[in-house]
Amino acid sequence: EIMPSLVGSEMCIRDRDITTDNHYYFGVTAATVLASENDNYYFAKFSVTGNNPAGWKIVKEDLPAYVTTSMYEFVPTNNIEEVNSVWVYINKSKHNTLITSEDISIYSGNIRKKITIEIP
Repeated sequence: EIMPSLVGSEMCIRDRDITTDNHYYFGVTAATVLASENDNYYFAKFSVTGNNPAGWKIVKEDLPAYVTTSMYEFVPTNNIEEVNSVWVYINKSKHNTLITSEDISIYSGNIRKKITIEIP
């Protein structure tokens, strides 16, 4: 049950896939996200949040050349926790149609989250 007093990011954080180490937490919208498509791309959006002052990153070199993201890293200012939206774009003309998903790893300190983008 969602408490009526929870609003905005407090509600969103309740529904996230969150991992902790001894010092920090790191969360994403979900471990699996279903992509949508248009004429040229498959695309999906997920959100990332955490409290590590070093932020988080996606290692661009770990991704296939036909996969891009709207953000590859985030470092907070003034140690303020933020929720970031990340868009993933998969170029349909270069994507092997036999591949039904793409994995994206996001790192924050000692924590690694894997998000699987399912391709329709």
